[in-house]
Amino acid sequence: PRLTMVDRSDSGCRLHGPALAGNPILPGVLIAFRDDAASPWTVAVVRRVRKRLAGKRVEIGVEYLGNDPRHIAVVLPDSDSSPKGLPGRAPLRVTALYLRESSGHPALPFKTLILPACGLALEARLAVQSRTESYMIQLKAPLEEQADFTWSPFEILDRWPTDEPAPVATISRP
Repeated sequence: PRLTMVDRSDSGCRLHGPALAGNPILPGVLIAFRDDAASPWTVAVVRRVRKRLAGKRVEIGVEYLGNDPRHIAVVLPDSDSSPKGLPGRAPLRVTALYLRESSGHPALPFKTLILPACGLALEARLAVQSRTESYMIQLKAPLEEQADFTWSPFEILDRWPTDEPAPVATISRP
């Protein structure tokens, strides 16, 4: 069911729509929406949920995280508990959302990633792949951690064209 934006500010907006018993919206959930089919997606986190009209409708207050997210492939470091040296074992890859810096709404002065909650340590080094380039990045202190996702700025340590091997193929936990 469609949600309707009833008001907006620089930091977020308020949405109204039907309440779904089978799929309730809870504070801390990541959502994406857009004004129309031609508009870029906006990624936000639900901060407030209020039921209206005897629970048949819901009012949702969301805080913007960024606009026009790009999905990227991220290679996660080996966990300390995983078996090492298994032949043919590929590193664990997940999809993350990349949000560029922005001076618009929301104002975001640095690049960030939204990653699935997977227990990454502060300052973890990750390999990231886009269509044209690969990167070695280091996560910084998270801006937000929820049960399902972590939103964190990062620093690019190295980059190379995707069709070339990594100059340093080390993915580590500090």
